[in-house]
Amino acid sequence: MIKKTLKVLVGLAALVILWMGFQGSFQNSAGPVSDTACYRLQGNFLDEEVLHGYPQTVMAVEESMTPRYILQIENSQNRSLVAPIPEEYPDSVREYLHPSEKVDWEHPSIVQVAAGIAPGEEDAVEIARQAAFYVASIIEYDEALAQAIWEGTSNTRSASETLATGKGTCSEYVNLFMAIMRIKGIPARFVTGIVSGGSYHAWAEIWLADIGWFPVETQQGKLGVSSRHIRLLVGVDFARIGIPLQEIQAHIEGINP
Repeated sequence: MIKKTLKVLVGLAALVILWMGFQGSFQNSAGPVSDTACYRLQGNFLDEEVLHGYPQTVMAVEESMTPRYILQIENSQNRSLVAPIPEEYPDSVREYLHPSEKVDWEHPSIVQVAAGIAPGEEDAVEIARQAAFYVASIIEYDEALAQAIWEGTSNTRSASETLATGKGTCSEYVNLFMAIMRIKGIPARFVTGIVSGGSYHAWAEIWLADIGWFPVETQQGKLGVSSRHIRLLVGVDFARIGIPLQEIQAHIEGINP
């Protein structure tokens, strides 16, 4: 009995250490996160309808050859939410429930994993919380794949491939998380974005009843994103977005509100 108790305690301690490691692995050198931040954004393939939506607000558009968008972004990491899974979804979000090339949630390995996450839970927020933590805890970051995605020679690994290899970039964290969400009946979409003071990044958004799209920082394994996360493009998955990162040519500038 004592040996069993010690084994459990050691396991819990290891999980806490692992979680702390993930919390520290995504620190940005730009300093502490503010509750809100404002930016001037310019780049290719940007759409005002995509840019405007919680936690991001398009405050103004400066006309030029390539429009410049004035954005205000809220830190959504500390927002308290409860959102039961509805019986029906609007037509506009139903496509984010279906399997896709990179979100192959019908694969037996994904079905098996999803069954063990929040069984019987009806709150979409709690399901997302547990799924995000699970995904962040099992994937090791793959630098070689990140370079391939940047160079355009890869358009990310599927959720089942990610689960099999245990490796991936920010995109693979998103793919696996979205697969779990969709099999649970929660719409989830891929976000290509950029982190102020950092680089291009990917995270997920889930659709919640009476709330709409809400971001999930899948690489960190927690709900919400900081005010430094700037959404650029969204889609069913990265392959369906179909725009290489180098072609976006996003330029951001922090400005006073």
